[in-house]
Amino acid sequence: MNNHDEPLSVINYDQALENAGGEQAIFRAVSDSAMQEIPVLFRQFTKAVQGQQQREAERLAHTIKGAARVIAAERTIAIAERIELAASSGDFTVCHEMIPSLASVIDELRSELNS
Repeated sequence: MNNHDEPLSVINYDQALENAGGEQAIFRAVSDSAMQEIPVLFRQFTKAVQGQQQREAERLAHTIKGAARVIAAERTIAIAERIELAASSGDFTVCHEMIPSLASVIDELRSELNS
């Protein structure tokens, strides 16, 4: 770990607000939408991993990462990125092992947004 590495935040609010054009109302709308979409994608991803559907698992991990990126959900992005890489190489063991981590960061994100 080098000196400029900082721990990832649940949400990088500076970046999230910048993504929303500095508008708190837009951030709220986008984050509400993301929190409706991400759990659905997570359930679909879990099914794709269980069914060893490589392309679908990779696509869903990528989509989760994109939805998280809009609201600068750094921890969710990081986990989704690792899962997407594992899925792209067909490593379902890693995908399966990381499902609880992804569930955890999504719960953390939900708590953060509801506080």
